[in-house]
Amino acid sequence: MTPISAAQFRIEGRELVLLRKGFPYKRIVLREIDKVEFTKGSKVNNPLLLGFFGIVLLSMTIYSASTALEISKGFISGYDNFKNTGSIMRVLFIWLIMFGLLGFIGIFSLYEAFWPVRILKVNAGKKRYVFELKKTDENAQYKSLIKVFRQSIAVDGIIIYSHQIP
Repeated sequence: MTPISAAQFRIEGRELVLLRKGFPYKRIVLREIDKVEFTKGSKVNNPLLLGFFGIVLLSMTIYSASTALEISKGFISGYDNFKNTGSIMRVLFIWLIMFGLLGFIGIFSLYEAFWPVRILKVNAGKKRYVFELKKTDENAQYKSLIKVFRQSIAVDGIIIYSHQIP
């Protein structure tokens, strides 16, 4: 049998070995697995919470940027009346950079929450494990992974939602 591995798991013989940073921490016998799903979904555990966090950060960024631009427009139009305009403009510039960074974090959190990736859901007893299939996609090991699960699990225990996987 060819070795099948991903970043979070590998199959050795008749066992599914769970990995953390490349080191095994738990072994599951393939016969103990009740259901396997190949699907697309979010790679985070709670995408709605992360998406809400990203929307809050983006709204804070937009509000603070519009406020900073209104304040700076007021200072630029009344430049003759203010002697410390340079220091105020530096504070506004730092403010825009800070909230620009928060905007980037907000966009990134929305991307991580809602961008679908290929995942493998494994139900073994009362536990449910979710793995991202990024490395197996690069190595084109889907067919052999499905073959291993079909040999060790009942046919109705394997669910494939992706049309590209046979």
